[in-house]
Amino acid sequence: PNTWQGHNRVGQLLFNQEKFAEALPHFKRAVQLKPELADNYNLLGLVYCRLQRFEEGIAQYLKGLQLNEERPSTAQSASTATIRVNLANALALTGNSFSDLARAASDQGDVATAQADTKEANSRFTEAIEQYEKALDIQPGNPAIHRNLGILLSRLGRIEEAIPHLRKVLQLVPNEPSAREILEAIEAQRN
Repeated sequence: PNTWQGHNRVGQLLFNQEKFAEALPHFKRAVQLKPELADNYNLLGLVYCRLQRFEEGIAQYLKGLQLNEERPSTAQSASTATIRVNLANALALTGNSFSDLARAASDQGDVATAQADTKEANSRFTEAIEQYEKALDIQPGNPAIHRNLGILLSRLGRIEEAIPHLRKVLQLVPNEPSAREILEAIEAQRN
């Protein structure tokens, strides 16, 4: 009962079976037993996000990043890039939620709430972009990071910034459907 590796393995088995609520206590216990290991926070963040508990997931990713950045041996590691991508994904998703809330508040005539939610959405999107870019500094040839960043930039209307990332995805993975679809839509709008 007191082995962090055992809790992680059980948690991962349950996670892979999409039994996220059952995986959660195992990942929590692994963090308690081995709090100095950043990857434990990443796993806990993932399960929180799968449970739609994004703020708790973001907090776990930030703890993992802090641990990795404190050590020169892990600051630029693949583990750090993975945590950054997971954090960026969660920030982008919560940014989308705040954008939806802003639209709803605007439709109801609640200007103050709409402005506050828009500000929060923009803050989340800005941070997500920064995290994707930092992950690309570590893994410049990772197609998933380029794809996610390109998609986010295109959704934000930052088309000229999105295009090189989407093209890089197709250079690395020629049949990647999301990047291809978005690039084709951009090209169609330009013509």
